[in-house]
Amino acid sequence: MTDSQMHDPFQPDTYVGYGSVPGTVEETEPDAAGPADGTIDEVLERVGEDHELAQAALDAEQAKDEPRKTLIGRLEKVLAAEPA
Repeated sequence: MTDSQMHDPFQPDTYVGYGSVPGTVEETEPDAAGPADGTIDEVLERVGEDHELAQAALDAEQAKDEPRKTLIGRLEKVLAAEPA
């Protein structure tokens, strides 16, 4: 076997990065943000006026080791408002 026929285990195969290979990074979607993940503004933008989302975000935030009081207060306001 010549050197050109040997596979170097430290070099990527020639097809890596070309085309679509099931399960590759290019095909996987990033994990969706949890209900209370992100900045306060991001959470509130995601929740909008949706009471179910607001409740899910509130529950998730209150379950954290260090819940954000500001976010909790704003989510409680969303829940107190009349549904649109």
